[in-house]
Amino acid sequence: MARPRPAPKPPPGPSRSGEDPRPLRRRSQPFRPHGTVALLWFAIFFVVFGLVLIAPGLVRIWRELPTGPEQQQAAFEYAREAVRPRLLLVFLLALAAAAVGVARGLLPGARGRS
Repeated sequence: MARPRPAPKPPPGPSRSGEDPRPLRRRSQPFRPHGTVALLWFAIFFVVFGLVLIAPGLVRIWRELPTGPEQQQAAFEYAREAVRPRLLLVFLLALAAAAVGVARGLLPGARGRS
């Protein structure tokens, strides 16, 4: 004896009550890493402002001392001494530049935010 076949499943769609049991699909939004872009720009501005702060002294050391470990040590000490008291200023300038640039859409990667 053959087994009876199960009843076929109803096609997907509205049920007898008129409601569709399938969840509505929403269009997925494209991935826009605004936070990551802002953090990247902050890091770039932080490094640039820090280098601008110490560049004149490093150029002076580069011209005055002969190339070698003494020059490297003098440059390292000068950079440490020049940046340490102004680190908060560099941080705030970088934060302000990144915030304004991202908020206004002036920086690449931060455009098109709606």
